[in-house]
Amino acid sequence: MKNLIKLSNMPMLILLLSLAFQVNAQKRSILIRSQAPGTLSHARSMTPDTVSLPFNESWNQGTFAFNNWVHSGNWNVNTGIGNPAPSADYTGLPVHSNYNDTLQTVTFSATEFTCAAIYLDFDYKLLDLNHTGAEFLTVEKHVDSTWKTISEFNNNGDKPWTSMHLALNHAAGKTFTIRFRAHGSNSQDILHWFVDNISVYAVCRPPINLTFTESHYAVTLSWQPPDCNYNGPQSQWIHWDDGVNYDAIGTCNCESDIAMHWIPEQIVNLAGSSVTKISFFPCSSGVATYRARIWQGAGGSNLIVDQDIPAPTLGQWNIVDLAAPALIDVSQDLWIGLYIHFISGYPAGVDNGPAINGFGNMIYYSGTWVSLVSLDPALDYNWNIQAYVEALKSATKPVILREQPIPDLNGTISVKGHTPGSGIRFIPGESQNNPKGNSILMGYNIWRTDGTGDTTTFHKLNAAIVVDTTYTDNIYHDSLGIFRYQVTSVMNDSATNAFLCESPASNKLIVSVPAVGITETEEGSISVYPNPSNDIINIKSDFPFNSIVIIDCFGQTVFRNTNVCSKTTRLNIADLRAGIYFVKLTTTEGERIVKITVMR
Repeated sequence: MKNLIKLSNMPMLILLLSLAFQVNAQKRSILIRSQAPGTLSHARSMTPDTVSLPFNESWNQGTFAFNNWVHSGNWNVNTGIGNPAPSADYTGLPVHSNYNDTLQTVTFSATEFTCAAIYLDFDYKLLDLNHTGAEFLTVEKHVDSTWKTISEFNNNGDKPWTSMHLALNHAAGKTFTIRFRAHGSNSQDILHWFVDNISVYAVCRPPINLTFTESHYAVTLSWQPPDCNYNGPQSQWIHWDDGVNYDAIGTCNCESDIAMHWIPEQIVNLAGSSVTKISFFPCSSGVATYRARIWQGAGGSNLIVDQDIPAPTLGQWNIVDLAAPALIDVSQDLWIGLYIHFISGYPAGVDNGPAINGFGNMIYYSGTWVSLVSLDPALDYNWNIQAYVEALKSATKPVILREQPIPDLNGTISVKGHTPGSGIRFIPGESQNNPKGNSILMGYNIWRTDGTGDTTTFHKLNAAIVVDTTYTDNIYHDSLGIFRYQVTSVMNDSATNAFLCESPASNKLIVSVPAVGITETEEGSISVYPNPSNDIINIKSDFPFNSIVIIDCFGQTVFRNTNVCSKTTRLNIADLRAGIYFVKLTTTEGERIVKITVMR
């Protein structure tokens, strides 16, 4: 029998198994730490080949296998040393000459982070031996089919635990891999390279160039969108239906327009895109003629595309290439649909609902756009219409066309009733797979401190997300002071429309309210004390100042001294009325402002 072990070999087999068990037990006592309680940092799998960000590795599971590290040579997990222990450890023994041993991560996916910076943080430590400078720890990334060095250290002496923060340039929107590569002439010239607390993550891009204007008690902020450094929005099919034909709708022998509808808040991520194709499902249960149409503006007031569809194929999805791409104006409502001359039957395909009311089910009826549900609650469907949008650098602003008058549709609209044989799904060539995710800019949050001089706590001002790049903050008269403002951007994942991230803050502004025509930089500080005061105040600055101006809460100058050259001074404010004032100092580093309160 092939699986039978001969009894004569049993003693030797038992001895070998015993020795192997002892060796393995010794290795485990050195390299493997039992699982600690708490949250695991296991990589979240997206596909069998990639994991999503963020990724964290503290080696608490005591094994390379937990997060699927690939390693070679003298790399192991050291349970006794770390920041804190354990850590990944490359040892000099056993000795290797001209060695090249790697510790490599799985493949990370940052495809949805197209408007973000990707970072790698880690701690490292070196216990050196011979200080030859010929032994290296090199940190590399693999992106765009190439390994590139992002940092490198050599053995010129011991190195204590050191924290590194590295930008992974050109990794945003891509897949990539990280590795730590120990290499050199003779491994016995070092004792250990240690690596710990590895973190790979994305930080979404903030708005830029935040500025402000004032009109007494109103502060109007303006900024520019994040600089994403990518080639426009992702090409994609946009729609409200589920992509499956379920039924058909018809009406009298008359004409009308049907459309999908988006408001500006829903299409802000399409800035720079153009509609290049329209797909629709003309049902074989009806007879009609069709034209592809696109409108912009409230109520679909401006017709920008009107293209004949001469011979659509009934009973299946038809893709119509537009002769002239329609550039999307994300500041206006967008309407994409069809002109239909309903001749007979039920020519307009719909899905099985439920209707995305006001967006996926619009029809021009009795002189205005209305939803199917508003005409009859039983018409709980979305039109089988989809549009392909893509970034086109050559696209120009569309010309507003003159829409030909059509008879006013006001007859009965009816549904055929679902019959076997429908259920045909839209599977265009451009979207055979799930759309590639990217960062879509949903809008902004506005943050401000109160006027007490507290510079550490920002409060969000907006209830709903701000889709414009301006915002006006009206300050109540009893809340005057010096305020700091900042703006953050909010991103969604285009593939799922789920929240992706909120960016760090834009540049910060310091604004004095009411408007006094002055600003302050962030560097340095000044102290005014006592504050409040009724007679004498002391002023101390980090930088020499050459002028002092005191301004009341109405913007009027009540004191001025332009012949100062000092970091400290004393002022008598006994003649000032009770109230809030602003002390402006002109220093070598710019203007500084501090609010003071005069009491009586």
